[in-house]
Amino acid sequence: GDYVWEDLNANGIQEGNEPGIAGVTVRLLNSSGSILLTDVTDGSGAYLFENLPPGTYIVEFVKPVGYEPTGANAGGDDTKDSDASASNGRTGSIDLSPNETDLSNDAGFYRLGSIGDYVWEDLNGNGVQDGGEPGISGVTVKLLNSGGTTIATDVTDGSGLYGFSSLTPGTYTVMVNTPSGYSTTPQNAGGDD
Repeated sequence: GDYVWEDLNANGIQEGNEPGIAGVTVRLLNSSGSILLTDVTDGSGAYLFENLPPGTYIVEFVKPVGYEPTGANAGGDDTKDSDASASNGRTGSIDLSPNETDLSNDAGFYRLGSIGDYVWEDLNGNGVQDGGEPGISGVTVKLLNSGGTTIATDVTDGSGLYGFSSLTPGTYTVMVNTPSGYSTTPQNAGGDD
């Protein structure tokens, strides 16, 4: 047994600020893939299968609703990584010896995020969205990864809105192309982001 946790940065490694996920179904399978036992993670994300005879086992983690599996076997510490395959939720074979306790079979999951908002005509040029300032449609907005590579593009709708969804936790930059006939207003003006 061990632990199912929310991998807040999606790096596949358990870190101190990352909480357990309660209510995740975990299955113990034999070497042929047949279900032997089922458990559900407790409020801390822990699960346990006890009093097992020596043999070969597989642990299967059922993906919780709203989460995606993190990558398996990241980093160099097997007690702090995710052991579940992203494709089927299963660990590799676990050979259990007589009187052995193996508490290193973990699974990490993360939630996808979204980035987006609004491109508007700043009628008074103060860099703050004031009432009555209309959105600008047809503006190209790019989403860049931490390396500066464009990974997605959107165009503002009739209200000036754009959005990027289903994003893995990480560091991103939004680049708004200045529409023809306009100039950019001051960045980070006012006290309300």
